[in-house]
Amino acid sequence: MKPFIESFADYLLENYQDNFSKCCVIFPSRRAGVFFQKQLSAKTSKTCWSPKITTLNEFIYEISEIKPANELLLIYELYRVFCNKTGVSESFDEFYFWGQVILSDFNDIDKELVDAEKLYSNLSDIKQIDNTFFELTKEQLDAIKQFWGNVDFKTKSSGKEKFIVLWEKLYPVYKEFNELLSNEKIGYEGKLYKDLISNLNTHSKKFNSYKHIFIVGFNALSKSEKELFKFLQKLGNTQFFWDYDSFYYNDKNHEAGFFIREMLQQFPLPEKFQFETGIGLQKSINLYSTQTIVGQAKILPEIFKNSILTDENTVLVLADENMLLPVLYSLPQNILKINVTMSYPVKETTSLQFVYLLLEMQGNSREKSKNILFKSKDVLNIFSHKFFSNNNFVNELKNQIIKLNKNYIEQNVINKNEFLLKVFDKSKTPITYCKYICDVIFEIISSNLILN
Repeated sequence: MKPFIESFADYLLENYQDNFSKCCVIFPSRRAGVFFQKQLSAKTSKTCWSPKITTLNEFIYEISEIKPANELLLIYELYRVFCNKTGVSESFDEFYFWGQVILSDFNDIDKELVDAEKLYSNLSDIKQIDNTFFELTKEQLDAIKQFWGNVDFKTKSSGKEKFIVLWEKLYPVYKEFNELLSNEKIGYEGKLYKDLISNLNTHSKKFNSYKHIFIVGFNALSKSEKELFKFLQKLGNTQFFWDYDSFYYNDKNHEAGFFIREMLQQFPLPEKFQFETGIGLQKSINLYSTQTIVGQAKILPEIFKNSILTDENTVLVLADENMLLPVLYSLPQNILKINVTMSYPVKETTSLQFVYLLLEMQGNSREKSKNILFKSKDVLNIFSHKFFSNNNFVNELKNQIIKLNKNYIEQNVINKNEFLLKVFDKSKTPITYCKYICDVIFEIISSNLILN
C-alpha cells in the first residue's frame, strides 16, 4: 500500500516539478513535512529547488503583522490586566495555572471567531449560575476555592457572588488584554488567526506570492481555518488534499467520517490525484495478555523478534505516556534508531532529579571558620545518583565519608579533582545558583558521566 504522503509527492513531481520554487505546501505539523521532504528526495534523481514546506501556524505567522509571543509573557500581561479588572490579590505564581486556562479559552474563542462579549454575557447570566453552579463536583469547587482564596462555599450567596464576579469580568479582561497586545503587535495563536481573517483582503499580495499553494492532510477545522481556506480557494491558486478512508467516508451515518465529508464537499480533491485507502487489505491482529503495564513493555522483544517489524514503517502506539521509559528500556538491542514523537516529561528525567539533589545540598550547606561544610547525607545522595554509578573513584569517596560518620563534611575532603571542585562549590546568590547548575551539567556532559 502506498502511503498518502508518497502519493502526494508523486502528484507534485508529475505536475509541478518545474515550478517547485513557486510552490508552498502547508501541513498540519512539521513532522508531516519532514516525511514529505524525505519522499521528494528519494524520488528525485536530479537537483532541483524544493517547494516551501511549512505548517499552517507558520504560514499565518509569516503573513500576519502581529507576531506570536511566548506563553510566559502573555500570561504575565494577562495577570496584570486581570488583577486590574477584578481586584484579585493572588500572586503571579498562584495565577499562572488559571492564566493558562483563561489564555486557552481566549485562544479557542478567537480561532472559532466567537463574539466574546456575547459569550461571556450569556455565561454571567444569573439564571445560568442558578442552574449549574451548585452542580459542580467537589474537585471543581476545590479548584475554584484555591483560586479565590478562603471563600465560604457552604452558603449560596458567597460562592455565587464570587463566581458571578469572575464571569462578569472576563469580557473586560479579554477586551483590555487584546487591546494591550494589539498595541504591542504581539498575540497568542488565536488572536493571530482572528486578526488575519479580519484583514484577508489586505494580505492578498502576500498570498499571491506563491503560484501554487497545497493544503495537505488536515481534518477537523476551526471556523477561522475554514474562512482562510475559502479565501485561498477563491484566489484560484490553492489545492486541497485530504487523507481519509473511504470506509468512513461512504458510510453517511459513521461519525468518524463527519468532518472529512464536510471538507471534501467544500474543498474537493484535484481530479488527477489518486491514493490508496487500504481498508480492503487483509489485517493480521495478535493479542498478548499481560497483568501489568510493565509487563506490556517486557513483551516487546518477543513481538519485535521479526526483523520486518523493525523498519521505519513500524509504529508503536502507547495507551499511557507513563509507559515510555519502560518501553524504551525494553526495546531489543538490534533497534538502534527510534523516533519518539510523544512528549517526555522533564520531571521524570534523571537530570532533573540530579538538579534537585544539587539544590538541596546547596540549601543545607554552611560556612564555619571560613570552611565550607556540606551535609554528608546530601553528598552521599549525589554520589549515589546514576551519573556516578560506575565511577570507582567516587565509590571510594563514598566509603570514606561513611567511615568518617559525620553529619557535615568539609569541602576539601571531597574536592579531589576539577570536576568535583565544580560540583561541591558554594553558591550564595540566585544568579550564581543558576550559573552553578549550568556549569555542573555542562561538565557532566563533557565528562561523559551520563550513562543511559
